[in-house]
Amino acid sequence: MCNLAFPSGVGGQPVTPGAEYGYSRLVPMLERFVGQLYRCLPTELSFSMKTPVTPLQFDRNKSLQQLEGHDWGEPNYNSYLVIECHRLRRVPLREFTVENLRMMIGQRIGREYLVPLALERLEEDPFAAGDCYPCDLLENVLGCDARFWQQHAAWHRQAATIAERAISLFPARPDLASKTITKAVTNAYEEFQQRRTTAA
Repeated sequence: MCNLAFPSGVGGQPVTPGAEYGYSRLVPMLERFVGQLYRCLPTELSFSMKTPVTPLQFDRNKSLQQLEGHDWGEPNYNSYLVIECHRLRRVPLREFTVENLRMMIGQRIGREYLVPLALERLEEDPFAAGDCYPCDLLENVLGCDARFWQQHAAWHRQAATIAERAISLFPARPDLASKTITKAVTNAYEEFQQRRTTAA
């Protein structure tokens, strides 16, 4: 039997940020409660406490090919992009680099598995870069189509928060955020929000 101790004020009366329960107090309280709830769940239901909106209920030791149950076979077109995408479908997800995530998400491959992994990386570093430039992973995540975000509203909220944080940090990071990168990411974020609004 699992006994949950609700944070003071949450079990009976709704808690609203204010003089008594500011965000600085409310968030730790809720995190402790979610931690208790997590320990009551079956062990196979695991999620990140840092990013609770991205439950990862799949085996990262498996590849996209194994998780999706579909073998693409050998590439039939001689280009680096095609060959690399075929190769990455056979690589365990735990071995994916930022560049691997950027490339596959940009090609709309395996996004159900790769976008939450990308969001994890971006939570740690919104400027995470593949082989192109700082924030190239974030830009590709924001580039997912409206239908994808409609199906994953929680991921959409998380991506929006990360993008807003990155944009707010640009002035303090001129070493990473050139005018070109700042404009590219800002435009990508505006289009990202517009696509979601239009689709809704």
